[in-house]
Amino acid sequence: MDPLRLTIGLEPLAVYLLIVGVIGWRARPLIVNGHRDTTVLLLAIAGLVVIGPLELFLPEAAIGRWGGWVWIPMLTLFGLSAWFLVLSLPPRIVIYNMTDDRFRPVLAEVVRRLDPDARWAGDTVTLPQLGVHCHLEYYSLLQNVQLVPSGSKQDAVGWHRFEMALRNALTHSSLFPFPKVANPYGAACIVLGLGLGAGLLAYLAYDPGAVAVALTDLLRI
Repeated sequence: MDPLRLTIGLEPLAVYLLIVGVIGWRARPLIVNGHRDTTVLLLAIAGLVVIGPLELFLPEAAIGRWGGWVWIPMLTLFGLSAWFLVLSLPPRIVIYNMTDDRFRPVLAEVVRRLDPDARWAGDTVTLPQLGVHCHLEYYSLLQNVQLVPSGSKQDAVGWHRFEMALRNALTHSSLFPFPKVANPYGAACIVLGLGLGAGLLAYLAYDPGAVAVALTDLLRI
């Protein structure tokens, strides 16, 4: 593959790895909602979509008439499709740099304060006053905890209140100490992201002629 397309496809992924690595290296809890988490992931793979499906399905008739300008509606279509996908996803809460045993007491306290009528069943909790029904999922390698909806009937406003209460608790709670050692997974992502990004830029600068030819082909000039 030519250096331009390779850089377009993988450079956003390198940036994503660097961001995830920095989050892990900070070793402090970070809470985001599922929509933001998915948006960042879609941005990470956007380059692969550009050099893959979007370029493959460029309309030949439109190319003959508008040339490289056809990329504007194609990228707009991708952006709107991604936006629709994000908005159609059910609510979700993601907490980075958090272990299951450290998160459970904080979650229990937040649930108790928000809804005295809350009911627990194993890793599942229902907050009827907020319209929230979710279960806890933990990914040990990533040190990542997620609250995932259980069932289709969910209250978006209730989920937002739930997220704000958890964020406040994680910021001010004294129920647990913050970890002193950064997540090794974060360090690995930083190294991989920096290495991939630098390698792509070096490859791009190595052969400017190939880049110019690839750009002309990509834009159909």
